[in-house]
Amino acid sequence: MKANRIAAAVAAMMLVSAPAAMAASFGLPAASAAPAASTGGDAVAMQEGLVKQYAESAGYINAAQAELAAAFGFKDRAAELQAAATALQGGATLDKDAIKKNRELTDKASAEIDAKIAEGADLNDEGRKHYIASLTPFTKGVSSAAKLPAEANTFSDAAQAQIKSASLTEKMSVTSKLSAGTYLAKEIPGFSKNTLDSFKKIVTYAQDKGIPVPKEATTLL
Repeated sequence: MKANRIAAAVAAMMLVSAPAAMAASFGLPAASAAPAASTGGDAVAMQEGLVKQYAESAGYINAAQAELAAAFGFKDRAAELQAAATALQGGATLDKDAIKKNRELTDKASAEIDAKIAEGADLNDEGRKHYIASLTPFTKGVSSAAKLPAEANTFSDAAQAQIKSASLTEKMSVTSKLSAGTYLAKEIPGFSKNTLDSFKKIVTYAQDKGIPVPKEATTLL
């Protein structure tokens, strides 16, 4: 009788331990050790910070370009740029398409303004006022843009790690959630370089034309 009870206890122990033993024999973790699915919260938070930093910089740049466009007689472009600046400074939501649209507007404005600067176009009194008004926001935009490359690199590393660690069923969703930051991170090197190049031209033109330049602007060159 006692022998039967001992045998039953041993059998029960074998049943309980069998799954873990089988898992170990195949080099697999026990069910209780399965890792929790990662949600990419850190990467999403970093994306939010990166986009916010870009919006700050782009808002200043668009405001400066609006004044420059007005200075050189591009009234319609000036209105378009001011509307963009107002939206960005008002906390407009930026997804991938909105970022792309803003980059295109900024690039078009830069090309028009740079062409006028290259030909040495003269400004009337009203134009000089607009030009002077552009220098402070442009300085702030360049200073803000200088922070973007490091933030973009940090986000990219986190995003890649999150996408790589996601399960097959999660991968598409995680990639989609991080699309704005992923696109923006690729755009940052060009945006930062173009912003600084344009700023140098604008300051040089001002100095050549006897337009007063804020001290903060020259320290960034």
